[in-house]
Amino acid sequence: MTAKEVNISNELKALEQKKSALEKIMKIGRAVEQLRYSLEAAVLLGKPTAAISSQALHIFEALSEKIRIQPTKKIQESVKKLDALIANHLNAILELAQPENHAELQEQIASDDALASHIDKLIQDYRKNSQTSVALRVVLRERGVPTSPIKWSINTESIRAQITQLSQRESHYRKKVKSEIILLQHDALSIANNGNLPQPTRNSAAYMHKMLQKDLDHLNAGKDLASMPFFVEVVELQESKPEESRQDNEAKPQQPPPPASATVPPIQSTQTEPQKKSGFMHKLWRWTTTPPSVTWQDIEEQSKKDL
Repeated sequence: MTAKEVNISNELKALEQKKSALEKIMKIGRAVEQLRYSLEAAVLLGKPTAAISSQALHIFEALSEKIRIQPTKKIQESVKKLDALIANHLNAILELAQPENHAELQEQIASDDALASHIDKLIQDYRKNSQTSVALRVVLRERGVPTSPIKWSINTESIRAQITQLSQRESHYRKKVKSEIILLQHDALSIANNGNLPQPTRNSAAYMHKMLQKDLDHLNAGKDLASMPFFVEVVELQESKPEESRQDNEAKPQQPPPPASATVPPIQSTQTEPQKKSGFMHKLWRWTTTPPSVTWQDIEEQSKKDL
């Protein structure tokens, strides 16, 4: 391999390393953001329906028309099912959000893709269930049907305090994501302008630079990490130019699942239990690899028996 080929290879490796670093920060930032959304919905669920304004729905996924036109009795049944599921998992969400668990959670999300995927799905499902329950309560109120707030076993003020802490951490990760995107853009542009590289590689690097700019514009507009439009498109440099149709592919906001099927299907774990685990990580691992019918309290009680 010539010196020129070595330099080119090193450039590509450096780009991949920066991309990998960005992916890890994104995973952690998304988890923090989803936790904040979840706890904000929990606070609203603890209020009387009359105290929830219709305007509050702008922070939630829009309810589909199919859900809005459901009979009142069916919506009430859905709210009841959702509330039970939400209450069962609130303690786990709160523990995930605890500052003292953040460093360990960050390490696991960054190093264990399978566990990170489970955590992301569980938090997102909890968020969607919580927000859907809030939205359905507002629909019922608009129909003149009163609903009762959920009575949490935890003081609402402590939840608000955790939301404040999560907001600060989220702001930190947003800044880090922006910084990493700018670094990755710089390297991608350098490769795109390198006349010694094959044209397909230069085209892919130019495409990457363009897509990253869309992500940066998205974040600068104050939009959330979870809906960054093109981050998932930033793939390894390809041997041919990505299809033009992908460049204009705007991500569509996800619709929440119908409340009647809001429960998470059982997770069949194929991962091995982490060798290094504190009390918290051990409980978290067990919780993410059990069916949704197993609550956080069940995990805590079993952990005590195992001591």
